[in-house]
Amino acid sequence: MLVIRVTKNLLKELKLQSTKVDTSDSFYSWHANFFLLHRRKCIVSMNDLSRLSVALYGII
Repeated sequence: MLVIRVTKNLLKELKLQSTKVDTSDSFYSWHANFFLLHRRKCIVSMNDLSRLSVALYGII
């Protein structure tokens, strides 16, 4: 199962509720963060195992 762990800022921005998840495989586990860059909303996600990062610029 793909698990995306997000920061409080991203939860608030997407208007979502957090849920508890038991342990998962590191390959399918990601962390996501929300921030502003040049007044544009951005999301950066990073894989826990490979440290691969994906940046989404100006999407929200």
